[in-house]
Amino acid sequence: MELIISLVWTTLQCIATLLFFDAFFEHLYSVKCFRFISFIWIVISFIVMNFLGPLSSEKKLLLIPLLYWAAGSLLYKGPHLMHLVIALVYHALSTALSDLILFAAASFTNSSFLVFLYNTPYYILTGTLQSLAILLLSFLIRRFHTPIPYHNQDKKWTLLTAFFPFSSIMTVFLLYCATLGITSSVWLTMACVLFLLIANLVVLLIVESIQKNIRDHETLLAVNERIRAQEQSLNALESAYSTQRKLTHDFRWHLGVMTNFLQQNETGQALDYLKQLNQQQTERILLVNSHHAAIDAVLNQKAYTAKKEEIDIQFEVNDLSALKIKSIDCTVVLGNLLDNAMEACLNLPNHVRRWIQVSVVLTPATDFTESSLFISVLNPSLPVSIVNDTIATTKQDPSLHGFGLGTVKDVLNRYKAEHVMSYQDGCFLFSIEWPDQSVECS
Repeated sequence: MELIISLVWTTLQCIATLLFFDAFFEHLYSVKCFRFISFIWIVISFIVMNFLGPLSSEKKLLLIPLLYWAAGSLLYKGPHLMHLVIALVYHALSTALSDLILFAAASFTNSSFLVFLYNTPYYILTGTLQSLAILLLSFLIRRFHTPIPYHNQDKKWTLLTAFFPFSSIMTVFLLYCATLGITSSVWLTMACVLFLLIANLVVLLIVESIQKNIRDHETLLAVNERIRAQEQSLNALESAYSTQRKLTHDFRWHLGVMTNFLQQNETGQALDYLKQLNQQQTERILLVNSHHAAIDAVLNQKAYTAKKEEIDIQFEVNDLSALKIKSIDCTVVLGNLLDNAMEACLNLPNHVRRWIQVSVVLTPATDFTESSLFISVLNPSLPVSIVNDTIATTKQDPSLHGFGLGTVKDVLNRYKAEHVMSYQDGCFLFSIEWPDQSVECS
């Protein structure tokens, strides 16, 4: 009878273990092979727990996580150290849940813990409830968590992470021993305090690592945004260059046609041809010409995009040929601001007129002030909330002006440029006073 009950409990707990691993790792084998190896592992676990002689609590404490680790390493993809971490986490959760049910059952029956352990009916019922509760916990975790692929992990951080479930297992075990009277309260207190001390030190290291990763991630996003802006500028320049080459190539042919008309005194046809040529040239002419290749490329590219979306875009520029600010920084800022402005316009109702006013003006230096670049982008927008120089996004309109502003502000901060965001009378304004100087990337 005892072996049958033990077989049932072992099977339920092994199934719960596999469900728990399913939540974090992908299977290593096909379904049939996985089930066969799982069956063999369940049989081995049953034999180890019941036919290797009496196992003390200390031996079980070490043996059971090893059995879980073996299951993870044999049946699932991923690094073995991560299998160990998940095995320890599962053992910590299942042990804590089992002891919680056991203590609750003893309290409910008004029995002492030792008396309850030797009450066979209560013990069998409680053991079954423990196994079912662990199975339910694993099922819920598997239901709401999908496995992710694990690649090469930093072994140092994996081992540090493993300390948390290990310390939980040891603390629960010490409390269990203290309840049975095996461990004195002094040693129990010292051990628990030691585990808490080490755990807090590990938390400090992990928090520091997380903060570093966040900074690295933000830097990577900024670099990617710069690359995107640079690619857009290069594409726009390439397009403008190709157009200019075609115009130059066609110029001689057009000149020959006009000469032929005039030599044959066909003045009317020559005038009609010239009218068509002027119209065609007007369609190809650049909308913006600030004598700064990179800025012209971005502004013209965005202008063509805006016109395709039926957004009326107007520019105010002057001669930017003497600009000292790095071209890539200018294109990142202007590209993001115009992207946000067009995004805001496209979110407007269809009956509302869509327009953007852009100013990019270089103010020359005087006897009292240095040269600076003034940029402003004004456009109609749905209502936005500006709090602490940040736009609060909502689920209804998460993209209003929010995308890219972090990158814009990062660039401006490096130059110590001042900027202002405002929303008034249905219009959003972003204006910049940018010192005209070159700053190295940090």
